[in-house]
Formats: sequence, structure tokens, C-alpha cells
Amino acid sequence: MTTSQETQRRPRGSLSRQSIGAAALRVIERDGLDSLTMRRVAGELSCGVMSLYSHVADADDLRGVVVGQLIDRLDLRPHEGESWQDATRRMLSTYADLAASFPRSFELLALADADQWPVAPHMERLADLLVTAGLTEEDALTALSVIDAYASGFLVIAVRNRPAVASAERAAPHRHDQLARLHHLDSYGTGSEVIIAGLEQRFEGHRAGRKP
Repeated sequence: MTTSQETQRRPRGSLSRQSIGAAALRVIERDGLDSLTMRRVAGELSCGVMSLYSHVADADDLRGVVVGQLIDRLDLRPHEGESWQDATRRMLSTYADLAASFPRSFELLALADADQWPVAPHMERLADLLVTAGLTEEDALTALSVIDAYASGFLVIAVRNRPAVASAERAAPHRHDQLARLHHLDSYGTGSEVIIAGLEQRFEGHRAGRKP
């Protein structure tokens, strides 16, 4: 089938960055991250490859659109009266839910540059969330750095190791089988509480040090 014939299969004007990002997510989750190409996404959308370039500049931009799609699925608006500890728990839990829902795509968000679009404005919103919940600007940035590093590292390994963990769960409970479960999502909540406790100690120490 020629490119012109492919393009005729999709109504003019029906493409957008949002529809392209959604199609790219479907391709990744079905076929794996290495399958993310302009051609594969065009096939998913039943359009010509050149049609995508009216909305997406290149492969890097396409990955950015996918990251934006993942961020849009995170509901991390401020909650009135929420403590920074509970905001942190909600943040970490929401990331775990996203990783479980999009295990093959999640690492695009987890490993994306935090100072570039679309992650930079997302991180600024998270910092604002922690400030609204009671932290100083300095402490919010410290907390966000720790939270992001923990969630990104843990969850990327967790979703990559899901088959190995499933095999370990079916095996006899020897020590090496338990070690295979170190990055099981069940352990994520425990680690989250350790992170929060450590941040509490650090911030309390800072406040004590500032006392006259």
C-alpha cells in the first residue's frame, strides 16, 4: 500500500499530539519499548508516516509526547489540609499505580531529564504540592529529589523484574528466592515509610538548628 493510500484511511485533521501519544503508548505496552518508531505508530493510527511529522518533530519529540501522556495520568493536585507526609505517600503510591498500569512505558518517564519538557513543569507542580502541604521551598526540593530517586529506581527495576519475581513466588521459600523479591511492589510501601521517616528526622534537625 502506498503512503497516499495509507493517508486516505484516516480522516484529515483527526491526528493530534494527544492521539499520537495515546497510540504510541498502546504500541509500547503491546510490543515493548524498542518497538516505538514513527512507522509503528503510524501503522497503529492507520495513517502515513509523513502525517505524524505535522504534529511530532522527531523520535525524541515522540518520546516526550509519551512522557506527557503518562504525566497526564497522574492526579497529584493539592488536597486541602493534607500534611507533607501524606502528600508524599500519595505521590509515591500514584507513581506505583502508574508503573503497574504502564510497565513497559514507565521508564520513559522515570529516566527522563527532570529539567526539560515535559518533566520540568511536572516537577515544579510536585514541589508546589509539598510547599502547600507545609514544607519550606528548600525542604520541598530536598524531599522531591529523594522521592523521585527512590520511586524511579525502585519502580523501573520492579516492572522489569516482574517475570523473575513471579517465578520466585512459585518456588520454594529458600533465601535466594526471597532475594529475588527485593524489588517486589509489596516492599515499595515499606521503603516509602522509611523515606518519610528519614525526611522527618532531617527536617526536624534543620528546625532545631535554626532555633536561637
